[in-house]
Amino acid sequence: MVDKNAIAAQINAIIQIGLERSMMIVDAFESVFVNKVSEKLASITMKELVKRKNPYLYRATGVETCDEYVERAFREYIAGMRGNFFGLFFESVAQILSGGTKPDGTGEIDLEVQKDGEMLLYVIKSGASGHNASSLKKALDDLSAVSGSFEAKDIRAHKNIAYAYGRRGEHVDDGVRKMASKDFWAEMSGDADFYVKLLDVSAALSPMFQADMESPYERLLAEAHELFCEGDAIRWDKVIRLVSG
Repeated sequence: MVDKNAIAAQINAIIQIGLERSMMIVDAFESVFVNKVSEKLASITMKELVKRKNPYLYRATGVETCDEYVERAFREYIAGMRGNFFGLFFESVAQILSGGTKPDGTGEIDLEVQKDGEMLLYVIKSGASGHNASSLKKALDDLSAVSGSFEAKDIRAHKNIAYAYGRRGEHVDDGVRKMASKDFWAEMSGDADFYVKLLDVSAALSPMFQADMESPYERLLAEAHELFCEGDAIRWDKVIRLVSG
């Protein structure tokens, strides 16, 4: 059983935001990342997972045992979906640190923070690669629409696109500030080194994720033994028939 109170205390020791807000980070990690990944894993079967994987690639890269096959397929499946959920965690951390909220019905806008009578609007992207053309246009349109609604009420609004990690220079383009990761986290936290400390926060949270992955992995391994494993040997003929008929 993972001790959430101990994890919150560890996080507070790293970033010194108080136990209450540290526990909010723990709860957010559990609800928007761990639980979301678990829900997706609960709906996948080993037969469905096998059909998504290239058996020729697995053989060509040296997969030889049942355990190796299931572990690799399991990790690749998680890797394919967890980025979006971890993006939700980044948004939650930013909300907790800044005291801001995620506005309802504003599309791409992830955070609004009221400060000194003005409104700060943020679209938060996980990585430095940012948007494709269509999502960037949607983000810019949403920022313009929401900032316009505030300015119609004589509230000055600042438009920001922020990158939660990655090296990207800060610049202003057509009234929209595009923020580098370290600058974004410094603005959220008031700590210029927060982007580094967030790595240690992530490490402190990792036991919660690891513990939650044990049960679905064991279930998929058991299903693999029913479908195509004999002992720890893979019956590749059965695998290929599952994939290609």
